[in-house]
Amino acid sequence: VISGNLTKGISLEKGEEAVWKELKKLQTEGWQEKELQKVINKKLTAEVYTEMKSLNKAIKLAFFNTIDELSEVNNTMTTLQSITEHEVVEYAKSHLVESKCSLLHYISKQD
Repeated sequence: VISGNLTKGISLEKGEEAVWKELKKLQTEGWQEKELQKVINKKLTAEVYTEMKSLNKAIKLAFFNTIDELSEVNNTMTTLQSITEHEVVEYAKSHLVESKCSLLHYISKQD
């Protein structure tokens, strides 16, 4: 899920155009190692906090059981740490494309 909030005065079309520009940049230039590490660290931190609650652990177990990968339930952290810039670029090229986009514009009522 990619989302954003528009600055006042910016049209939906301009905002959407800016998102696609950044995705195309990711597909061609990738991320610098420092930026990739920052994203991985944020996800690892979120994963640690998620693991602190029993309900979240149960949901995670149910998810991995549903996809028949229960043996992988404890490998999330290792998997995240092993992601490479090349994998991110390849994923972006194959999945973050307009032909696979479902777009929802949410416009709030004006005061």
